[in-house]
Amino acid sequence: MWLPLTSRSAERDAALAGYEPRTGALMRMPMMIAGALLVLMGGVWILQGINVLPGSFMTGQTKWAVYGAITLVIGIVLIVLARRGVG
Repeated sequence: MWLPLTSRSAERDAALAGYEPRTGALMRMPMMIAGALLVLMGGVWILQGINVLPGSFMTGQTKWAVYGAITLVIGIVLIVLARRGVG
């Protein structure tokens, strides 16, 4: 009787053969886009929070600089993971 391979061994065999699973390749672009948007959004929030970019209710409020820094770090992590092929 034929028993299917576990996903872990199938992934290992595919990696050894030089084959990249299609789902990983499909997730790279959305992760890169989401990461870039989070980095941009975090940068704007930081600038507004430290009163460099005026014109919003967030201007001059330090908590938005903190939220922006957290958002920026999450964006960078997404970009790094997408470039490494994790996901």
